[in-house]
Amino acid sequence: MHVVKTSALSKPISFWVMHTACTQAGRWHELGFDLSMAVNLAPSQIRAKDLVRTVESAVKAAGYPPSQFEVEVTEDILVDDKNALETFCKIKKLVVKLLLDDFGTG
Repeated sequence: MHVVKTSALSKPISFWVMHTACTQAGRWHELGFDLSMAVNLAPSQIRAKDLVRTVESAVKAAGYPPSQFEVEVTEDILVDDKNALETFCKIKKLVVKLLLDDFGTG
């Protein structure tokens, strides 16, 4: 994972994972399963200007309730990226949950 996180492929792979997770969660939702789906965000995704739009489109395209979709970030992103908090506030407006992963370990 470290190689992926530090390569140019980080952003496209991360967004593919997000779309794939939403699509699968949407299928399970259609079958009557009431599940939440969480996806870890890579630092490259958080710095991407299109993150909010990508989260919104992934959830909508899958027909998955945004209130059941969760994005996970590590606390160091909040420290390292001064624009992260603004991005997270926009994601919260989509009714998507934001989780701090590995809180207190960084």
